[in-house]
Amino acid sequence: MLSLKERVKALHTLPPMPNTASNILNLRSIKDVRVEQITAVIEKDPVLVAQIISYANSAFFGQTGSVRSLKDAIFRVLGVDTVTNMALALSVGSTFHIPPDGPIGAKSIWRSSIYTAALMQRLSMLMPWGERPNPGTAYLVGLLHNIGLFVIGHLFTDEYVYFNDYLTKNSEEDILVSGKKILGITHVKIGKMVMLMWNMPDELIAATVSPGESEMYAEHKKYADLLIIVKSLLAPHGLAFANSNSELPFDLLEKLNLEEEDVILAADDVLSEGDIIKQLTKQMCA
Repeated sequence: MLSLKERVKALHTLPPMPNTASNILNLRSIKDVRVEQITAVIEKDPVLVAQIISYANSAFFGQTGSVRSLKDAIFRVLGVDTVTNMALALSVGSTFHIPPDGPIGAKSIWRSSIYTAALMQRLSMLMPWGERPNPGTAYLVGLLHNIGLFVIGHLFTDEYVYFNDYLTKNSEEDILVSGKKILGITHVKIGKMVMLMWNMPDELIAATVSPGESEMYAEHKKYADLLIIVKSLLAPHGLAFANSNSELPFDLLEKLNLEEEDVILAADDVLSEGDIIKQLTKQMCA
């Protein structure tokens, strides 16, 4: 087993951020970025375009295969923010190749991430207009909040196999406890390190920080609060990693001006789209 110091050092051997993701991050920082600039970057990756079009055609948005191009997906269904953030997450995810099966296999991670992203976006849009965070960014936080698990599988192959097997046999144990026991560090902290190394947006990092660090990212605290709510809704269905308390945090609902009934109905809507999410998960693991 590697020491904690060796594991942290190994993080610096990660491949650089994919060009597509790097270019998208640059575009996100431009205030008046044009749609043509975004499509020019994304269209260089045909697989990425196909995944976005497939998502736009899903029953989530009442489409029936009528979206045929990236511009259709942007203008008719998803909007610029969601397409940009989805492309960023998928491009980052494509960097890591891990086994598909098991509690922390690629299929489980992506399935959880897609459910989380969809529900994060739905709940953000239920918040009062002047108080809601960016729905597209909320979606991005959901898609990438488990990036640390991909990094473990990519860098620490032997320990990942043991970790995956351990969780299969000890399914009731909290994954944060297991990770600390096996790796000496949690996947959440690893995810934070990678996001900092790659200069990812502060909104994403805010969802990975410990309570003692939260003031540093207070401006983006709503994303972290939304993530806690979403995990509590998905945990009873086996779709949440870490901090998976199934008790709905009413204090956070009140803080974000969300109604319990609306939140539960939104979760039911997302959970009802299992077939669609299964297909999207398959595409992301391809």
